[in-house]
Amino acid sequence: MNVLIIEDDQSISQMYQLKCQLTGINAVVANDGKQALEILKSFTPEVILLDILMPIMNGAEFLRIFHSQEDNKKIPVLILTNTSAEEAPSSIWGNGIAGYIVKANTTPSEVINKIKSIAKKD
Repeated sequence: MNVLIIEDDQSISQMYQLKCQLTGINAVVANDGKQALEILKSFTPEVILLDILMPIMNGAEFLRIFHSQEDNKKIPVLILTNTSAEEAPSSIWGNGIAGYIVKANTTPSEVINKIKSIAKKD
């Protein structure tokens, strides 16, 4: 299984990438939405983990561009952020979000289980 982690905090992205690898998931990391769009030209994930607050291109802008291409609408996006759902930009909710996880309230193992659960639905 392939996962794209879009996260600007390097320690967090490395932790999730390692946790994925330890459970047999191939994980590629992008530091922002712009870099993620470049990676997606040559990498097709089964699930995307997406932070909301990032420099250069935030999660809401990434989703708008990502979902403007019909084929991308099939790839589930799991929001993984420290922004509460109430504080999240309203624009993300109409973009086929498969789940919303607040990092501070969830263990990495729980995130991996959610990834696997979402991937099985396809």
